[in-house]
Amino acid sequence: MINKVDKKTLMDAIDYLFVEGFIEEMNFDQRHYVRALLNKVANSYKKKTKGKVMKKQRYKASTNLNVGTMVQGMIGENKVANLFLENGYIVARPDVDLGIDMVVSKPKKYGRRTSALGKWTSIQVKYNTRISETTYGTSLLVKVTPNECDYIAIPIDKNVTRVESHWDKVIFFPQSVKLKGTEYKREFAFEDSEIMEGNGNYKNQNKRRWAKDFYKLPK
Repeated sequence: MINKVDKKTLMDAIDYLFVEGFIEEMNFDQRHYVRALLNKVANSYKKKTKGKVMKKQRYKASTNLNVGTMVQGMIGENKVANLFLENGYIVARPDVDLGIDMVVSKPKKYGRRTSALGKWTSIQVKYNTRISETTYGTSLLVKVTPNECDYIAIPIDKNVTRVESHWDKVIFFPQSVKLKGTEYKREFAFEDSEIMEGNGNYKNQNKRRWAKDFYKLPK
């Protein structure tokens, strides 16, 4: 029986692997053969992939590809949990994965006594993100599938940016209520002091979403 796959599915596969750059996460042999198959499909439909690849492959994986995605996720969650614990938060993790990786609460103190826990805040961690070297520094791209969590947390390390002042930081941005049910992307920029203008600003980058503006821990 001939395997039937419609054109839309094939085009989606090309966009997913080529345009989004996920093909670069494969090892050399995997990348070689998948590229060959998709180029054959693209040629059959007279779809040009080379230009898109060159344009979109500026994004590459930000984490260590020598370990599996499950291990990467655990590393990211531990980085975020440790940051909360070091700042006096209580951290609890669910036994079932429903898109929320942890809930945190900051106890209120009265003198030497610690009161009952305050508000609980739910966190989803995104560690397997994608980065790009641009004319103004490094840019980080994260895809979010909306759920009921309050904040998305993105650990930053030396694989993301060469600027040491950002290492071991965590980006926290609130989940968008308006976008629940629709996958969306967020991009964060890391400044590079070597390419700043004399007045301390970046040319034509006033509207950028800077990572440093999202390092504050949720209350």
